[in-house]
Amino acid sequence: MSQRPPSRRTFLTGAAIAGAALGIGRPPAVPVRKKS
Repeated sequence: MSQRPPSRRTFLTGAAIAGAALGIGRPPAVPVRKKS
């Protein structure tokens, strides 16, 4: 599954965003979805 390095970065970014959202208390997913 290690074909491209960006793949790992994307996973880390997604985990960071999810962690931050959970840490804040799961804020409205409206702005998060818009940002996509």
